[in-house]
Amino acid sequence: MADNLPKKHAGAGLARKIGMDLALHRFNQLNRPDGMILSLDADTQIEKNYFTAIDKDLKSVQEDISGCIIRFAHTFEEGIYSDAIKSAIVSYELHL
Repeated sequence: MADNLPKKHAGAGLARKIGMDLALHRFNQLNRPDGMILSLDADTQIEKNYFTAIDKDLKSVQEDISGCIIRFAHTFEEGIYSDAIKSAIVSYELHL
């Protein structure tokens, strides 16, 4: 399957789409229309209760919710990023 991907569009977005399409297919096989798909970047750091908190929060809202976006922002611990990298990160996050 990966060999047939269009070079122009074979980036992270397409990879996420393929993963989510496969997850939906699997949910359908298991008759689990309530399945949940979460997408994180590989370098995202989360709290230990991240998944249980999302599950609890989404169950507390309307049952017909079909998606949501959880706000994310990089943290800037002292000495990890140069000023140039910080500036690039902030510009990217503002773009999103």
